[in-house]
This record gives sequence, C-alpha cells and structure tokens, in this order.
Amino acid sequence: MSTKALLTLADGRSFLAPFIDGGSCDNTVIDARIREAGERLYPKADWKLSIRRLRVQVRNEHFCLPMGVERVMTAALEGVPAPLMGPAYEFMSTGPGDLEINGATTAACIPIDIGEFPTQFDIPNYAKYDSTAGQTQADAAAEDNLYLLAFSPEADDTALELTIRGYGQRAHSLGATGIKLAINRWALGVEGQIENLADVPRSAVTVRTIERIYKPATKGHVTLYALNPSTGEMWFLAKMEPDTTIPSYRRYRFSNMSMPVVNDDHTVTRGYTWASLLVKMEHVAALYADDILPIQHLSALKLMCMALTEENRGNLQVSNSYETLAFRAMLEKKADEEGLPTSPTIVDMGAERDRLVPYYSVR
Repeated sequence: MSTKALLTLADGRSFLAPFIDGGSCDNTVIDARIREAGERLYPKADWKLSIRRLRVQVRNEHFCLPMGVERVMTAALEGVPAPLMGPAYEFMSTGPGDLEINGATTAACIPIDIGEFPTQFDIPNYAKYDSTAGQTQADAAAEDNLYLLAFSPEADDTALELTIRGYGQRAHSLGATGIKLAINRWALGVEGQIENLADVPRSAVTVRTIERIYKPATKGHVTLYALNPSTGEMWFLAKMEPDTTIPSYRRYRFSNMSMPVVNDDHTVTRGYTWASLLVKMEHVAALYADDILPIQHLSALKLMCMALTEENRGNLQVSNSYETLAFRAMLEKKADEEGLPTSPTIVDMGAERDRLVPYYSVR
C-alpha cells in the first residue's frame, strides 16, 4: 500500500468537484472555490504547512522577509529570545524600558515591524553633502538619484517591461502612470554576468524613491538594481518571482543594534548578525495540478465549499453551520497531529499523604 504525504490541487479537484454547486463546474470554478475556502480557513489558526523556522541575516538593523512569508511570530537574535513589537512600539516614550540603548547587549534588541515595501532594499542615499567644497544642499539632492536596471536569465523576458511609480530628481513625481523599464537578459543567460554595462538599457530618468512596481508574468526571476553610471556601482534592490505581478515585501528592524561606521577612507563598516525566526507562511493558492494545497484536510475543504455555496445563495445560517463544522474538523486534525503520547500517571498514596499503604495479600 502506498501513501502520499501531501495533498495536491489534483486531489482537491477530484474529491471536491461533486460538492461545488452540485458538481456541474469545470476546473476553473473548482479551483476558485478551493482557493476561497482555503483563504477562509487558513487564518483561523496555525496549520500543518503554515509555520516554518527560518534563519535570516540582519544587516544595518534591518531584515526583509522572504517571499511567501506573512509575518514573524517569534524571534531570537544570536540565541537570545527577542519580544516582537508592532509598528507603534518605536514611538513610545514610556513603557517597557528604553527603546534605544546604544551599545546594549542582544537582550535589549527588539524586532519591530516597519511595514510593507515594493522592494527588499531601498535605493541608497548616495550623495554626500559637502559645504567645504562649495556644494549646496540642492546640488547634493540633485545628485542623489540613481538609474534603475532590470535583468532576467530568460531571453523571452526581454520583450517585457516593468512599470515603476515613485519619485525622481528633487523628489518630483515620476508621473501618474510611472516610467517604463526594459528587462535585460543576463549575459548568456548566466545570472550576475553583464557585458558592456554602459550599453545596457536603463531607466530613462533617475529615481530616488520607488512607491510601487508593476511587473508582467515572466519566465524567469527578475532582479532590480540601482546604478551609478559614473562609477559603475550597482545596488541590489529586489528579486521578483516569475508569477509575481505587484511585488510586496515586509521588513523588520532590530532596535539597539550597532550602526554602520564611516571610515576615514569613506568606506563603510556595516554591522550584521543572524536571527532565528518562527514565521507564519502566506496563504498561496494552488495554481497547477501538482501544487500543494495550503489546507491539508479534504473533509474540511468540502464543508467550507458547501458553506460558500450556501453563502452565495443567501442562506447565511446554514453557511455558518457548515463553516463551524469545517473549523472543528481542522482543529481535530491539528490536535491529532500535534498531540504528544501520554504516559500512565502513577500516584504513590503513601508518599502523597505521608503514611503507609496497607499491604494486602491474596491466598
């Protein structure tokens, strides 16, 4: 007898088809209903495939969650547990201790959720204002803009473009519709290889801040860089998945970490360390027949699909009953998966009550 460890979309289609609108639907409708049922059940608790342990590099106090990760549940910096705080924590002036204890131990480093961003890293603050050289702040601001480059290993992606919305020189808007950015191919399709950088198409204007990126579906991963054409310096900004069309990344900041140090030769020594994270994964809908279902319980999905059918018909009371049953089925499976083996409890009554237990013999 063979068993399959994880359920796929193909399993869901064959099992759930009779319970979706009377079994009269094609795969498009079935897939949409499975996705909706999963979206309703997924946030109710932590399920089999929703929790994962990660190790990330923390650089300049910050780290970005990988694609597919919804949020950090708990964190430990260099083996020291760190309480997780929301975006408002850094604005507190009183409460659980000082917020910025520079030079403190890792026990004082607290991860703070700083929100959602269109890229994994910001465009760097490149220009340096130098009043002794006769440079004005306006001159520095004008120079503090870099061009954008995009690369893919696939030749077919070079016919596509990204749309970038944000702000350019002197913080002027890039326009209501943004600017177009051609996708280049890595030299010979080898990631990281560039030939004749000066000839590689880049953004038509310099960009200071990216507010949003719109990307078509591509065959390969698209990598975005900021470029200073005068020096050839490039800064990594984001690496976007092929199926992603509007990239979004969640970032966190550890308070009280060592800040970067600017050396006499103008190089920068950047502090970094590693953190262990327990994270909640995003609900990612299954698109292809062999994709893994986020909810690994066909009976619960069946009940939730039936709940959605009744909800669409306006039978909310019946729908709520089915949804309750679906949630109960999920909780029972969760308890079965996570339950620990029990040992018999042995109580020594003599020791408990500080007295002897009579000995009886059978003859």
